[in-house]
Amino acid sequence: ESAACDKAATEALKLLTRFTDSSIYRMANEAEARYRELPFIYEREGSIIHGVIDLVLRLPDDRWLVCDYKTSYVTGAKPQALRDHARRYHLQVGIYAEALERQVGVVPEVKLYYVRDSEAVTVAEADWRQALERGLAAHINALVVDGGAP
Repeated sequence: ESAACDKAATEALKLLTRFTDSSIYRMANEAEARYRELPFIYEREGSIIHGVIDLVLRLPDDRWLVCDYKTSYVTGAKPQALRDHARRYHLQVGIYAEALERQVGVVPEVKLYYVRDSEAVTVAEADWRQALERGLAAHINALVVDGGAP
């Protein structure tokens, strides 16, 4: 049990050290405002959606950034494997981005930060908007019926 705790602590320290070397960490340190675990609620397609955004930053040049942390183990050639994996989160981060846009009046940048790989994947506005346009019902139906995103 002690060896398992030591191993977990060593892994956590390694991940934390790598995070402090990341672009997301640098952006957070330079940000004019930082919001961690930011709760939100908004309406879309007649449904009330609520959740918690891992990190929202207002950057010095008045850009906004939404960042969602992912702890998944992603196999395959990086960075393409991470970009492929990120597609499954386009609806999720699209909801975050649209909720923030409604609040601040600015389209935010969106990134997924893969903690285990110390890599940030940018999700283009066109990609998350496309996921939103497919509609929530289509995504929910695909998850229930097919076990995956449409």
